[in-house]
Amino acid sequence: SQGRYIEAGRAFEALGSFRQALSAYSEAKAWADAARVCERDGKPDKAIQYYKQARQPAEAARLLDAAERFEEAGMAFAEAADFARAAAAFEAEAKRLHGRGAPPAQLQKAVRWSALYHGKSGNPRRAAQLLHAAGEPIKAAETLSGAGLHVEASQIYLQLGMKREAIDTLIRADRVVEAGRICEEEDEYLY
Repeated sequence: SQGRYIEAGRAFEALGSFRQALSAYSEAKAWADAARVCERDGKPDKAIQYYKQARQPAEAARLLDAAERFEEAGMAFAEAADFARAAAAFEAEAKRLHGRGAPPAQLQKAVRWSALYHGKSGNPRRAAQLLHAAGEPIKAAETLSGAGLHVEASQIYLQLGMKREAIDTLIRADRVVEAGRICEEEDEYLY
């Protein structure tokens, strides 16, 4: 029975009878086919819904991104484990919010999501740049340190006057001589 509905849907689709094709695909619960028909018929919102039902978040994300619904696109790309595109979508959302003069909390949320997914996609430097620009330099340093970029993290800590954290980070990077110089410059024992 399901196969007959799919066959009918394909026949209707070939004839350009999208409403009938959609009805047949829906009856068969062929959600990806239903999404494709909606997309061809110029109904991206319905296509997004059907792609979600079909558990095809990458396809839903593609349409959400094209519609400049960046926050939703970011979440869908993340669900599809496409972290680089999730990061880019959230970064686009942050830019959009900034251009609108959105409240800082909204902007910071988008920046944090973008930073998270930049980190997951193997781009911790970009994640740290975003966090630093958003007024979260400690999180930026932690992100760099967590990615093994200890020297860069120590530089941020030093800019913040957090010498103990800078020294600890340099020691983790086996940069003991540099850590010792910080102690000498201060002419004090931090430990």
